[in-house]
Amino acid sequence: MSKRLGLMTALGLAAVLVLTGCFGLWGAKKDKKEEAGPTAQQIFEEKCTFCHALNTVLEQRHTRAGWAAIVERCSDRKKWHVSSSKRKIITDYLFEIRPADKEPPAKPGKDKWFEEKWNMKEGK
Repeated sequence: MSKRLGLMTALGLAAVLVLTGCFGLWGAKKDKKEEAGPTAQQIFEEKCTFCHALNTVLEQRHTRAGWAAIVERCSDRKKWHVSSSKRKIITDYLFEIRPADKEPPAKPGKDKWFEEKWNMKEGK
């Protein structure tokens, strides 16, 4: 009877160890991406969707300077605080996924601030 109890205990313990290993509960290691912090896409989505729908941003294409100007303009608003390092991450990410060789034509009246502050008129 005691051999049987010992065998059942050993089998039960083995089953627990196998199951915890299968479900990552025992000796689990963090994913390297998880340790590195948020990705550029996650930072972009967190910060930019505070005021915009994703399609509003992703429908556009700009040069690196154009994206930098837009991110800077948005960061001037009081309700959207983002560090300069995260502004660079967002700018780099947007230029990577939505690049342009030259700035699109300005929309009359809407982009006046953008044109004046960053001198992004056609041909300059």
